[in-house]
Amino acid sequence: MLLAILMFTGIGVIAAGNSCTIKDNFKSPYVIPQYEQTSAPHGCASRTLGHGSKEVRAVNYISQGSNSAPVEIKLHLEPLKLITGLFINKLVIILSSTHPITWRVSTRQISNQTKQLFVLSPGSRLLKDSRIRTKVLKSDEMPNNSLLLFDWIKNKYGAVTSLAEVSQINRIVQSVGIDDRLPNECDFEKSSKSTAIQVSKIQLQPMKGCAFPPDRSREVHIIEVHRASTYPLADSAFTTTVDVRIRSKNVAVAVRKSLVIVLKGYSGLNWKLSSQNIYSSINVIGTGDIDTSGIAAGASVKSSVETVGEFGDKLVTFVKQRFGAVTSYTDVTLANMIELVIDPAGKKLTRSPFSHPQQTLSAIRDVMALSCYRSGLKVSLPKKSARMKN
Repeated sequence: MLLAILMFTGIGVIAAGNSCTIKDNFKSPYVIPQYEQTSAPHGCASRTLGHGSKEVRAVNYISQGSNSAPVEIKLHLEPLKLITGLFINKLVIILSSTHPITWRVSTRQISNQTKQLFVLSPGSRLLKDSRIRTKVLKSDEMPNNSLLLFDWIKNKYGAVTSLAEVSQINRIVQSVGIDDRLPNECDFEKSSKSTAIQVSKIQLQPMKGCAFPPDRSREVHIIEVHRASTYPLADSAFTTTVDVRIRSKNVAVAVRKSLVIVLKGYSGLNWKLSSQNIYSSINVIGTGDIDTSGIAAGASVKSSVETVGEFGDKLVTFVKQRFGAVTSYTDVTLANMIELVIDPAGKKLTRSPFSHPQQTLSAIRDVMALSCYRSGLKVSLPKKSARMKN
C-alpha cells in the first residue's frame, strides 16, 4: 500500500534517496571554486638555446617583505599554441626565490619520456601533479637580483631562453617551444612584458552545497556560478568565461566512469572545459555557450545549451528527476575557474529505488497487481520484485 500511495500521489518519491541539504561554508570533496587575476610579468623571451640545444627558462620570485613569499606556487608547463602533438625536447627550468617555496608542477602535452632539469633555491622543493620525469638540483649560488641571475644562468647553461621576474602571485603558466618571431637573444635590461609566461593570483572562493560518496560507474555534478568578475559591469555588459578543469583525483590513474555535469550561470556567463586523465563519456548541460575544445582525446563529449530556471534545492530536484542520483551540488557567488576532481575508483553504491522516479514508476506498473473490492483497493507486488538491486 505504501508503494501505491507514493506512485499515485507523487509525495516522497523525489525527496527519497540521497536528499541534498545545502550547507553554508561548505567544503566539497569534488569542486574547488577559485577566482584568478592574471597579469603579464616583466622579463624577456627569445629563441636562443643553451648547452645541448636545451631551452633554458627562468623565474625569479621577488618577495615584497620579510614573510611575503607564498607557501606554494603552481607552475604549469605547456607547449606554445602553434605546436601540435607532444613536446619532447629537453628543458632547464630555473626557479629562484628569496624565500623557500613549494613549486607544484603540472603539465599539458609534455612527454613523460624526457627527463627535465629543475634548479631550485635552497629550502625550496618540487612536487608533481603530472607524470613528468624530473631531475632536481639545489643551488646556493643563484643570485636574487634578476640582472645578476641572468648572467649566472648564461654562464652556467649557455643561454637564457626566457626570464621573468614575478611577485605576489601563486600560479604561473610557462609556455615552452621556440617561437621564431622572437628575437635571437633575451635582453633583460630592455625588459618588457613577457609573452612566454602568464602569472596570476588565485584565491579560493566560499561556497554552499552538498555532496555524496562517489559512484564507481557514474557521477552527476551541479555547479551554479553567479558572477565571474569583480568588475560591476563585466557580467552585464560583456560575456565572461568560467574555466572548468576536470581532472583525476589520482594523477597516475585515469577516470573511466561516465560523467554528467550541469552548469548554471547568470548574466551571460560562458563555459570553457578542459580535462586531464579523463577517459569517460561526458554529458555537459549548461546555460550560455560551452567550449569543449580543451577536453583531451580519449573522452567522448556531448554538450547542450539549455535554459534552466531552477536554482538551489529546486535545481537539485530538477537534475535528480532527469539524471538520477546527484553526486554533488555547488553554489558559488564569484569564480572564473572551477576544478572538478573525480575519484577514479569510487564505491559500488546501493541505489535507492527512488533515485530515478520515472524508472521506478515504470518498473512498479510492470509488476504490480491491482484488485478492486467493495471495501477498497488492493495493490500487491511479487516478493522478488520488491528486493533492492544494485
